[in-house]
Amino acid sequence: FTVVSSSTQAVFAKGKLIQNASQLSASPLGVVEPGSTGLTGAALAVNAAKAPPGLSEGAGIWVNLWNYPKSDFEGYAEKLYASGIRNLFIQTSRSNTPAIGQPTELGLIIEACHKYKIRVIAWSFAELRNTKADADKLIYAAKFRTPSGDRLDAIAPNLEKNLNKQAVEAYSTYLRQELGASYPMVAVVYSPLNKAPQVAVTPWKTLAKYYDVIAPMAYWNGRYQTVDAYNYTKRTVERIRELTERSDVEVHVIGDGMGTRAPEIKEFLRACGDAGAQSASLYPNQQTTVEQYGAMSLYDDYMPLNARERLSMVRHLMQQGVLSKPGKYDPSK
Repeated sequence: FTVVSSSTQAVFAKGKLIQNASQLSASPLGVVEPGSTGLTGAALAVNAAKAPPGLSEGAGIWVNLWNYPKSDFEGYAEKLYASGIRNLFIQTSRSNTPAIGQPTELGLIIEACHKYKIRVIAWSFAELRNTKADADKLIYAAKFRTPSGDRLDAIAPNLEKNLNKQAVEAYSTYLRQELGASYPMVAVVYSPLNKAPQVAVTPWKTLAKYYDVIAPMAYWNGRYQTVDAYNYTKRTVERIRELTERSDVEVHVIGDGMGTRAPEIKEFLRACGDAGAQSASLYPNQQTTVEQYGAMSLYDDYMPLNARERLSMVRHLMQQGVLSKPGKYDPSK
């Protein structure tokens, strides 16, 4: 990135805003302190940026409709927190179910997780045969309140059945109209490397237009192929940036938890960090294993701190005209 509001050139390197090599050890998160030489405007713009809503900075796991915890909800949240989990993606519906089938349990999960600073994101498998009916289920979830008035932190439509552009746009437009421009929405889709026939028609630019985050399912042990975790994950992130033509698109990678072991999960996390993904999670086979929790607890060893906040600050600086938008940007560099 090039600073355009100062006569001094600056770039982001490893998440830090620098003017020259001597500043490679400057303030964290790219902040140049007010009063220091150069880039005062950049510093003020960075300081004005706020941590983004929705996903938390940190690892996540996924839970489907059939695997809600049934008791000791606080103990469940405490276990997640101790394993480094900061995002719980919990399924609230499918196209053929009520909007929320287990409201009592969902409320207790939200309250317990929030006590431990874990964000809770509702996801729904949307077939998009009836786009309004499918959207209404997640709108209902977004408006759900626990007995104490607590709420979900974001929604994540799982779009893998019908990826026709017209259907996806109708569904996404309606969600935005009902929830507002600032409500956090995550689009869950196949990796662009997946061999499923739906991938060929995925409307990547439409997804980038309506959703805050694109979350590809990077399952290296897939139905159509088995490949190594590192290269599949890294190329997934890179390809999404190419297809959206958005260098600043936020990517949350969903890793393969279908019987996978710690070594490949660590390679998955390493690839997420090397590719510059903002966050990552694991979709398990029914239940997350002790070994998988252990591997995900090493998240901070592979992923940069405050990756979402850094991306938010880069966007803020571009909006303020402090940074010019690059033709191609690899946030891992």
